[in-house]
Amino acid sequence: MDKSKLLGVKPERVAVKMPDGEVVYVREISLAERIDVETRATLENAPSLAALIVCAATVSAAGQPLMSLDDAGAVDKLPARLVARLAKAAMKLNAIGPEAEEEVKKN
Repeated sequence: MDKSKLLGVKPERVAVKMPDGEVVYVREISLAERIDVETRATLENAPSLAALIVCAATVSAAGQPLMSLDDAGAVDKLPARLVARLAKAAMKLNAIGPEAEEEVKKN
């Protein structure tokens, strides 16, 4: 792969089926977005990391962001099962968390 192909890689997106049958999409976030999420998670009175990841990674079927990181406080008030479902998918896709660290060690 050459430089132009590498720099032109598009983020992967996966569908997550919600309990009501609706589909929400999560995508790979950029490194810059990940750093922003991790930085905000360390601030005093910060929303949860799960909420921040959900806000950063959820997109429409067309790939447009559904939320901004400023919506994380509202996401923290959603049912935990719903947030967990989205956060788990986003974290897996973005290689975040203990499971991802184990996968990296294997490879």
